[in-house]
Amino acid sequence: MRKTLLATLMVAGGVFGILGFITGVSKCGGHQDSVFAAFRACPAAVAALGEDVDQTPLGCSTGSTEIGGSDGTAAWSLAVSGSKGSGSLNYVAILENDVWRVQEAELEVGDRVLKVVPCGVALVAPGKQPTEDDIQQSCEQGNPTACNALAAAFATGSGRPKNLAEAAIFYRRACEGGELAGCSNLGAQVERGLGVDHDDREAVRLYTKACDGGVPVGCANLGVMSLRGQGTDKDLEKARALFEKSCSAGHAPGCGLQATLYLEGLGVDPDPLRAVGLFTRACDQGDLQSCCNLGYAYDTGKGVKADEARALELWVRACDGGFGPCCTRLGNRYKERGAEDQAKKYFQLACDRGDGSACTEVGQTEKAPE
Repeated sequence: MRKTLLATLMVAGGVFGILGFITGVSKCGGHQDSVFAAFRACPAAVAALGEDVDQTPLGCSTGSTEIGGSDGTAAWSLAVSGSKGSGSLNYVAILENDVWRVQEAELEVGDRVLKVVPCGVALVAPGKQPTEDDIQQSCEQGNPTACNALAAAFATGSGRPKNLAEAAIFYRRACEGGELAGCSNLGAQVERGLGVDHDDREAVRLYTKACDGGVPVGCANLGVMSLRGQGTDKDLEKARALFEKSCSAGHAPGCGLQATLYLEGLGVDPDPLRAVGLFTRACDQGDLQSCCNLGYAYDTGKGVKADEARALELWVRACDGGFGPCCTRLGNRYKERGAEDQAKKYFQLACDRGDGSACTEVGQTEKAPE
């Protein structure tokens, strides 16, 4: 990229070039605003010069800008400095419909060259989807958000082979870099021993760091650990407060977990009506486990008028969405009714989603006489 970018600058400078010592710092035509926004979005660049980077007074600047109507191009090399150092910021930007977008940018600091874009591409070019290479490169340059995205790709096998050990490495890098969602994600792997050694206390530490930093799923996971006394002291009141914090921050499963406490009277006075309200809120926001539990409330008449048809509707919704335990619940209900074909259907779905008891039921159904 460096040769291409510098060549672009040299050609542009030969046609429209401006070379001189700037005695007053100014942002020309808006493209400098865009490149400095890209700079501040790139952790490696910020680490090199500081967030307060700007064009250097009396610094040498060369480049060109060509505009025709609402479109145009700009190619510049700017002397820049910040609280941590100084360097040269080289970039190419294009103007489309009066909006400047940085195509390429690199920062030269001594004998090092850091790519600023694509590192900051997500901020400077809204709507552009970064490639897998962009994300990995951005992570390697120190962008913790990109590391979290890269870890998620390894964890799910999205766009690259599934590798939980690699996912853990990049989640840790994200967490240590300040992307606290990475702390919660790493905690989930550590809690389950996925790609890393199982360590409940370490999971609690990671969930705590995420929760304290405002990551609601971290609060929910920490609440579950407190509820079970897993890796920490069992504390039902702390669990309730953590679920409430998670729910208030918009995390639907946190609302569902809070609802379970009120439905079962765990650490709180039983309040089925409140539980139903929380389950409904969480289900409406897409939490399938809460839909399943809301179905249970309708089936048993806890906190709401009993309505088996509504219960079955909610169970089907949860099962079809991928929540295996609700498929098992449907299988059991149809088995009780003697509807073997329907029971087999839902036990199979549950088995496919990892419910071992349902797999056993499928075997029993298959061996049963017609």
